[in-house]
Amino acid sequence: MAVKIAFINGKGGCGKSTSIFHVAGVLAKAGKKVLVIDFDKQRNTTDTLLMHAALPEHSASFLRARCAQGNW
Repeated sequence: MAVKIAFINGKGGCGKSTSIFHVAGVLAKAGKKVLVIDFDKQRNTTDTLLMHAALPEHSASFLRARCAQGNW
């Protein structure tokens, strides 16, 4: 069963992007499929998630090397 969670508030600076980023991360770590749709003109959530995904510690080769070394 799909569950939809929405963070909606017309006021800026109330923590929507931060909340979305952290809730999505917790759900993903729990093995849930997560889709984040960022309709904000500033794209803070999109930019943060793309920057985070580009970090070398999220690459498959980096993770395989850490696994082989037992460095978790």
